[in-house]
Amino acid sequence: MLKPSTYPIRGIGFLAAHPSIWCRCFCGLLAMLTIAIASLVGFSFLISTTAHALIRVNCPAGLAWTVAVVAMFIESALAVIILGLILMPVLQDTLFDDVLRLRGLENVLLNPAAQQRHAWARGIAAGILFGLFQVLVLLLSLPLNAIPIAGTVLAAAINGIILAWGYHLHYLVELRGMTFRQSRRWVSLNRSKYMGFGVTAFLLELVPLLNVVFMLTNAIGSALWAEAMYREELVNRYKPGHEYWEVMPLLLPATGQPGTSPAGPSEFSSPDSVTVATPSTAWTPRYP
Repeated sequence: MLKPSTYPIRGIGFLAAHPSIWCRCFCGLLAMLTIAIASLVGFSFLISTTAHALIRVNCPAGLAWTVAVVAMFIESALAVIILGLILMPVLQDTLFDDVLRLRGLENVLLNPAAQQRHAWARGIAAGILFGLFQVLVLLLSLPLNAIPIAGTVLAAAINGIILAWGYHLHYLVELRGMTFRQSRRWVSLNRSKYMGFGVTAFLLELVPLLNVVFMLTNAIGSALWAEAMYREELVNRYKPGHEYWEVMPLLLPATGQPGTSPAGPSEFSSPDSVTVATPSTAWTPRYP
């Protein structure tokens, strides 16, 4: 498996080489642009109302109109951010699934209907918890940028691992059946890999104008990385002496439903309590 830090770059190349997903990316970007324009136009109608309201409370006319215009831009920006936080993860998860299909992992997406309902509920709950956690970490790491070079690097590392975790939440929680706590355990066990991926993705998303595009290519890169981990997992599963919890379990509980156990000696169930899906039924890999 390649270094995780290379997968955000591979995501760019994958998008360029697969026109079949261009339309979805274009539609998503067009939707975001439409939202931005609509919010600007919509809130512009409130400028006059806001300015006259300020003037009625004895605010100088020039200042009132200035405040009204600034308020319009702030309101528009907040609307775009809020709607973007809702729409962008949906688009990223859809792209993630598209990449898995293109790479031959259709079986990962074909869970029973009951499992899909439970996974969807877990995904919503995990998304809310993760969003709050990500905002908290971002705010706490802001003062680090005051330290030249070292502070910026440290902030990128901290936010990078959280960003990478976010890109794999859909995979870990909704597709692999983990809980939010179990996904945190998995990321903790592989923190250096997630940090490598996250720092590269974080730096790409700092590029002005292109950052929205890189949000999509990072999602594609995270899917390619998930595919590589899945492939490595199937190979390592049958190595003599390989520790059970060293790889994410691709397991079916005794009930036959897709996995609900996490990946560690204390949090993951033992091999005796599960049946293992064989590679022939789990996945036919497609090599690049």
